[in-house]
Amino acid sequence: NVLGYKFYKSYDKIFCNYPFSLKLQEKDYDAINKNNKKLDIEFSKRITSDWVFISSVINALAENGKAVTIMPNGVLYKLTDKAIRQEIIENGYVEAVISLPGNIFNNTMIETTLLVLSNGNKKVKFINGSNLCEKEENRNKLNVEKIFNEYLNVKDSDITKTVSIKEIEKMSFCLLA
Repeated sequence: NVLGYKFYKSYDKIFCNYPFSLKLQEKDYDAINKNNKKLDIEFSKRITSDWVFISSVINALAENGKAVTIMPNGVLYKLTDKAIRQEIIENGYVEAVISLPGNIFNNTMIETTLLVLSNGNKKVKFINGSNLCEKEENRNKLNVEKIFNEYLNVKDSDITKTVSIKEIEKMSFCLLA
């Protein structure tokens, strides 16, 4: 339970698929603020609860570690979340933003994004992975190999663009790919 767990050690690899837009109580925010060691943000109900989970991932990430979290797209551009996005971008935690199509989960059709986190990033890679999925019956199925190959590709392409932090700042720290 990331809301109450104290991370005493760091991890090299983290994958986080948290419950989207969870309603938190005041005691949950108190616990996460006590455990927040790396971000200069005071969590409250004004910030979308999704960032509480992402903050926990950042706090548990080893110096040379890498994390991937899947998140709903709304938190990538909501004005109320601008300060937390700015904090994690300016501190170099965001490595890549990989947009995915809707209809990849059983219980929702919302579009989601894979957020790749690591330390010391000066630029962010944006990948439009919407077309890197395959239709399977009435659902979109991720083609992990294609997405991973695009992620590893050093050069920009028609679906990949590497952007400086200054460019993201001009876009009000919006992370929508």
